[in-house]
Amino acid sequence: MDFLVPSSPLPVNFVEKMDHAVRIAVMGEPTIQTRITKLFTLLPRTPMPRNAVATVARTTGDPLRRVRADKGRGDPLGGMKIFSAKYGNPIVEALGYPRLAPDEFMSIPEAEVDALPQSHRRRLPESARKRLGFD
Repeated sequence: MDFLVPSSPLPVNFVEKMDHAVRIAVMGEPTIQTRITKLFTLLPRTPMPRNAVATVARTTGDPLRRVRADKGRGDPLGGMKIFSAKYGNPIVEALGYPRLAPDEFMSIPEAEVDALPQSHRRRLPESARKRLGFD
């Protein structure tokens, strides 16, 4: 039998592979924002694929808007800073964590980011320093 598309492995389902208790706690939250906050709070320093964030959000809208910093909303992420591969890799690496792959996110406690030594801060790109208020 010939196939139209050659077989290839399916990507790992991050949400399915999460610890059962963590998955129940995250998915049991009543709102999109509380599910996203719980996900990043319970799994700090863990690279998370974009599709896991979308799965947890359970919305057809813009699930990633819940991970973006928004000055008008206070601290919706429970003291966590969320970094993406696109903008956060210099910071993630300065903190000693592995580089994020494209379409990955990682939460790091704000206190840990704030404790980044001055010598490391100076080596960050100007855009990263500004975003974190290091200038």
